[in-house]
Amino acid sequence: MVNVNISGGGKSANIFFLLSFFRLAIFVLTRLPVLQQNFTGIGLAHLTRIHHLSRNSINT
Repeated sequence: MVNVNISGGGKSANIFFLLSFFRLAIFVLTRLPVLQQNFTGIGLAHLTRIHHLSRNSINT
């Protein structure tokens, strides 16, 4: 939980924070298929490469 306290209007600040958070969540959800395609294509290659690098550094 993130508490935003402004003297006199703490609740309005929290509502504003929640609204911006929901807007970001909706934006991410609408972009999710494209993000998933990018992650599965590029992200997995990077993840496996990083995993192999860390594994090699631990072994040596």
